[in-house]
Amino acid sequence: MADAMCSDSTVGSCSIVDWTSYSISSGNIGSQASFNTELPVACGSQCNADANSACATSCSTCDGQEISGADTPVTRRYKMGTMAAKNITFSFETYEIKDRITVSYEGRNLFDSGCVRTEGEKYLPISFEDYYNKFTAAGQAFIDCVRPRLFGYLENYLSEINGAVNCDDLYIKALDSHEQIYADCNFCDMVFSNLSALMEVLYDANACEQIRNMVVKCSDVYYREFCDKYPDTPCICTSS
Repeated sequence: MADAMCSDSTVGSCSIVDWTSYSISSGNIGSQASFNTELPVACGSQCNADANSACATSCSTCDGQEISGADTPVTRRYKMGTMAAKNITFSFETYEIKDRITVSYEGRNLFDSGCVRTEGEKYLPISFEDYYNKFTAAGQAFIDCVRPRLFGYLENYLSEINGAVNCDDLYIKALDSHEQIYADCNFCDMVFSNLSALMEVLYDANACEQIRNMVVKCSDVYYREFCDKYPDTPCICTSS
């Protein structure tokens, strides 16, 4: 959602939005809370922001820091000092109250604890890599075009929902929206020069099948030649 809110904002800016909480049960969104909370939205790095900026606290150096949360969502951004790292030790603890911890890099989810009560400290290795820079200029232009449109579809879908959200319906309809969005963002112009980069970011079987079908539509001849040469290419030439 932050990507959508920042689509028309200057990189490094900070804005305040009113955040309203909802109850969630079995993956369905329920009733709306009777109060609003101010939530700072950081658009890009805040490392050069003024000390009194509402977003300034979201930028710090990752060096064994221990951060406590709050009753409202808390987001922390860290300068990693590198564009790739393997098996960083990440620890978290929610004690006896259920909480959810997520870790992401460049919009890609690296870890999601779910809503858990740890009752003790948990450790896990986390690795990340700057996948965006693995794409060519055409591939990056495609990503920049697709992101706000995908978020826009999600926002429109949610705005038309009265009551609980059916997550299965949202998944199916959002996936169905991808093909036209991809086509509008010149998918065929960039896909064949970015296949290896695409393979690293596709982790959903249905999304894989969708991409494979679109590649065939772009050029059935090139698709067959490519898979004859590289038959073990995951997702594109195989079913996994």
